[in-house]
Amino acid sequence: MNRKHFLRILSAALLPALLSACAAQRPELYAMRNGGSHQPFYFTDRYGELAFREFYDWAGQFVGDRAVVERDGKWGYIDRSGETVVPFRYDWAGSFGQYGFDEEVAMVKTGTDRDRIPLYTPCPTALIDRDGERITPVYGLSLIHISEPTRPRLIS
Repeated sequence: MNRKHFLRILSAALLPALLSACAAQRPELYAMRNGGSHQPFYFTDRYGELAFREFYDWAGQFVGDRAVVERDGKWGYIDRSGETVVPFRYDWAGSFGQYGFDEEVAMVKTGTDRDRIPLYTPCPTALIDRDGERITPVYGLSLIHISEPTRPRLIS
């Protein structure tokens, strides 16, 4: 087999796989804020272009296809198109995969004390999945123990 024939076969075999891999890539989006701490957060693509016309009081970076955002004192989650996928119903929320949890799990709180650090406020705390379904209710961070790198469990 000559080199030219080999390259044609190789390109015919690899080209569809390469094209589908490129098409499957998600655009990278970044939470941004111009100016001081009172300016709203928004999301841009890698070139600095506005990704969608939604603005937030606070925004975290995307973890997979979800980003935690705050609006009017309530926290929820959005997808890469800016659509709300978990409603703004929590008083505080962490990013998926934060605090040693698997990227499919996030910590949320209700009834936090605004004068304290929300993570350490002893109030109803839950772990949710990417659809916002509660995995297990817990009360306070000290009740959570990570027995494996990807699986949270409650200490009795």
